[in-house]
Amino acid sequence: MSDGRIFLRPHHSLCLRYFSGKGYSDDFVEGMSEILRRLEAENPAVTITDNCDSVCARCPRNISGTCSSSEKVSRMDRLCGEELKLSPGDQITWRLLKDRAYHNIIITGKRKNICRGCVWESLCIDTAG
Repeated sequence: MSDGRIFLRPHHSLCLRYFSGKGYSDDFVEGMSEILRRLEAENPAVTITDNCDSVCARCPRNISGTCSSSEKVSRMDRLCGEELKLSPGDQITWRLLKDRAYHNIIITGKRKNICRGCVWESLCIDTAG
């Protein structure tokens, strides 16, 4: 994110929607809050990626650009990307991505399968409730 561009893994379109100020560390929460504020204020184009993204930049599971939970998050990205009809390299505005995630995943009930096994799932359920 240092050059101003925002890269997002497909499943982070869901994480950002349910973010409630909790996370792996204070540094991670601060970074996630900054990204969300910018997305909501500016509605920038984001670039879809299947690697560590702007959210991952301050995550303790990001080990030299590789997620230590890569098998699990890759599955979530694949499923989410299919439902969003997006592939790595695609660009989409934040609001359109957020709307697509809502209509294609959340209201259809597909979030539960996509997020199965995520350590943060209970927070999403609490936030949605």
